Amino acid sequence: MNTERKTTIIIGALFLITTLTFLIGDEFIRSIVFTSEYLKNSFPNKNKIAFGTVLQLVNNVGVVAIGIMFLPTLIRYNKKIAFAYMSSRVIESVLLFVSSICILSIIPLSEEYSKTVTDVSYYETLGVLIKSIYSSAFQMAMISLGIGSLLLCYLLYISKLIPRAISVLGFIGYTSLLIKMLLELLGVPLGNELLYIGALFELIMPLWLLAKGFDTTKSTVDLVNE
Repeated sequence: MNTERKTTIIIGALFLITTLTFLIGDEFIRSIVFTSEYLKNSFPNKNKIAFGTVLQLVNNVGVVAIGIMFLPTLIRYNKKIAFAYMSSRVIESVLLFVSSICILSIIPLSEEYSKTVTDVSYYETLGVLIKSIYSSAFQMAMISLGIGSLLLCYLLYISKLIPRAISVLGFIGYTSLLIKMLLELLGVPLGNELLYIGALFELIMPLWLLAKGFDTTKSTVDLVNE
């Protein structure tokens, strides 16, 4: 097995691992933190929240690793896009770390809330603020992911490293993601239906990489001349 084939296997595995750890971690966190009684229940369930956050931290590291692993292949076709994609994953990771810190900060807030028997409005206001920062950081992380991934799909499309139909699916999916997150930042909530196409791409593309790898038969010179 050559180095490039190993690289595609690692990228495919990282996509699946990051998706799985994020979704499982998100489920643990949302079942407590994003409920009406989160100030009451977060501290008693701190281990569950911490475990969910650790899973999401695995995702945060994994998205940077994806950008790094893609770099040697993409740089042969377009250096600017290759580094832009890697940078977008780094920015995404940093913003997701911020959102993780917000989640963990709910635990001590919940502990102090449980000790208060008089005015709890301070803790309620602080809790709303923390969750607002979490949401904004997450939305900006997804915007970074969307922009970088549109560049990735463009380069995958013109290079034919993967079937163009998969790249087009990515275009549609990440455009939908960008629309959803930009509108939510502006205060216009949308359903999660816009995320389904992107999720499908992030399942099909890594499975293709695990099974087939990149088609590198087209040379860089040919690409430049197109």
